[in-house]
Amino acid sequence: MNTEELTRYKNMSVEDIDKNIVPDIEDIRNRNCIDPISMYFMKVGNVVVKCNYANNGRSLEDCFLSYLQKKAMLID
Repeated sequence: MNTEELTRYKNMSVEDIDKNIVPDIEDIRNRNCIDPISMYFMKVGNVVVKCNYANNGRSLEDCFLSYLQKKAMLID
């Protein structure tokens, strides 16, 4: 995996990607090795999904916990 390849996939749109090279989510889940393309694209059924990453340093877990805390405050 090199940075040029990752940057290319990062900047590519769903319309530009060849659906035949995009891995299925089930194939990604069952593999120990992650292909560079699967860091940005995956197929869920017949739908190609693109992942984006924030540069703010917050993990998905942090965002989810923050969301749950805000919801809990609304209930009180």
